[in-house]
Amino acid sequence: MRTHMVDLFRLKQHNTSAPKEILCGLTTFLTLSYILFMNPAILSGTGMPPAGVFAATALASAACCILMGLFANAPFATAPGMGLNTFFAYRMCGAFGFDWREALALVFISGLLHIAIMATGLRKILVNAIPQHLKLAFGVGLGLFIGYTGLKSAGFIVFTSPPGQYAMLADGTVLSNSSVVPSLTSSIGGPQLIALIGLATLLVLLALEKRTGDTYAALPVAILTATFVGIPFHVTDLLGVKFFDPGAVLQIREVFCAFFGDPGLLSLAASPQKLLRVGLLVLVMLVINLMDSVGTIIGIGGVQDSQVFSQEEMREFTVKGASTKLDKSLVSNSFGGVIASLAGTSTVTAFMESITGIVAGGRTGLVSVTVGCVFLLCLPLSGSISIIPPAAVAPALLMAGAFMIPLAGRIDWNNFEEAFPAFATVMCIPLTYGFVYGIAAGLISHVLLQVAMGKWRQVHPMLYVITCIFLLIAVAESWT
Repeated sequence: MRTHMVDLFRLKQHNTSAPKEILCGLTTFLTLSYILFMNPAILSGTGMPPAGVFAATALASAACCILMGLFANAPFATAPGMGLNTFFAYRMCGAFGFDWREALALVFISGLLHIAIMATGLRKILVNAIPQHLKLAFGVGLGLFIGYTGLKSAGFIVFTSPPGQYAMLADGTVLSNSSVVPSLTSSIGGPQLIALIGLATLLVLLALEKRTGDTYAALPVAILTATFVGIPFHVTDLLGVKFFDPGAVLQIREVFCAFFGDPGLLSLAASPQKLLRVGLLVLVMLVINLMDSVGTIIGIGGVQDSQVFSQEEMREFTVKGASTKLDKSLVSNSFGGVIASLAGTSTVTAFMESITGIVAGGRTGLVSVTVGCVFLLCLPLSGSISIIPPAAVAPALLMAGAFMIPLAGRIDWNNFEEAFPAFATVMCIPLTYGFVYGIAAGLISHVLLQVAMGKWRQVHPMLYVITCIFLLIAVAESWT
């Protein structure tokens, strides 16, 4: 069994071992496990049953992780994307008024188109059309986004809005304008304290690993230490937790293949006006899925010393076929929309938290398969995962973000043509709290600069198409 695993994932070739890869998979899972509870909380606002969404989230994530691991042999974990599920709930079902079953049908259609593009030569055209400095900027922006998420998870950041500059919606949501100012919190409570303890543990273990050359499982040990320390501070809540619930998997029948009917696929063409909205949303979702997946996979895979995509790997990618790990990763990830919609949830895609397992030393698809298996275990053991507080995961996110910042050194900041689009990308990804917004800012500014400088012929036609679609998305956002 162990020999077969070594051959299947080429562990020796990647200078790693099965125990190490499994440990890295557990590390990745601990940092993204929040999606199991966040996704049902978001999608239940559309009328979807929370228990069914939970089961669908676990099963769809597991299926896509295992597909990624076995087909691409890449350490990318997959789960319903946070930006994609909010678009599903607040735009498709909220602003546009689609029933949740109709929204799942739209995810299914856009997912089929995503597969069609990634399974053909269009995949290489799309990736090669993006300038190298923007690909690097995607990774830097992701690093800042991950680090910013870590600061927020630990409760280190508070936001202040002057009187009269905000409004409160009926559900209690506060909407503020750009006068809101972030700052570090002035008080240290339980969440901040366990985050600091976890970060100190992580730094000490990483320093020992550097000094001695031994492995101390720094990331998972730091997360579990912070979780344990959180018990007496009432940050880790054990009260009322139901650790074992074998009936959870049965709840998926409430959402599984729910869009085959009316409302669903059969009601999408109820009127010409509705059909127009369907076409617009499918196009918008397709572009978001494409740019999100390409940006995340290339951004994470390009981290120095990650050994996910080497320079040779990137050169081989330009050749026809799908033999490289990058090719297979993009193709595997493209199935997330179809698998997710069939299971009964929003689009599954490569998660930025995958970087934590890679930083811990994960190199092969065994990392992804491990994450997939743990997702399956969560169906009857959901309570045991819910006890990990966000503050315990914050140190791992901060460290993972730090490992992505060196990509900035490979951007020519003295060349204005590269510098401003890269800066726009890096700035907008964390500050707008949206990866796709950063990609749009970078691509649009790149195209505008090249046209203004008379170099419009040097811009790949695909970028003109994508830029126009991003502008169309902006119009649609203001329309709703």
